[in-house]
Amino acid sequence: MIALILKGNINAYNNPADWDSAIAAYTEALDVNPADPDVLNNRCGAYYSTQQLDLALEDCDLGLQTNPRSDELYVACGNIHLNQERYDSAIRDYSRAIELGDEVGGDPRRQANAYSNRASALFSLQDTGGALGDLNKALELKPNDVPNLSKRGLVKAALQDNEGARTDQRKATDIYIQEGRTDSHQNVISMMQQLGL
Repeated sequence: MIALILKGNINAYNNPADWDSAIAAYTEALDVNPADPDVLNNRCGAYYSTQQLDLALEDCDLGLQTNPRSDELYVACGNIHLNQERYDSAIRDYSRAIELGDEVGGDPRRQANAYSNRASALFSLQDTGGALGDLNKALELKPNDVPNLSKRGLVKAALQDNEGARTDQRKATDIYIQEGRTDSHQNVISMMQQLGL
């Protein structure tokens, strides 16, 4: 079984990824142990990457039946619901992931992603205050995360906090310049111009 999981992971992490081979390897591993939550999570991710969202959600749900305290599986479910624009379900899943992560001292990067993605769902439901609070929390966990800085800048602009929006966007552009990512830097500059910042 370990060899099948490894085979699936190698196919998933190749550049470019071979998702079909990864799914096939994970499926073989699940033939050996159908209730393995880690393999279900891996195949869920592979299905998600190929936009087979119903199959991805099915695997995540099966994984949660076996391991109902998996913050990783709840984040995956939240991502699927967010992609399907089922924002209330996404918020519920991200909230559960955050709660579980707090209880067990989960991975701060996963926690930050759950806060960030929940902010996206809240913003889609026009809860800008909630979105801002979640982005602040995500940036506490993962300071100087450029996508979250930029996203928080957009939320601040929606709240008509133009100075705060400018500050976040400028910080994002400075980090992109330091990293040599000139295309990303230009994208943020263009967005700032469109927003009149």
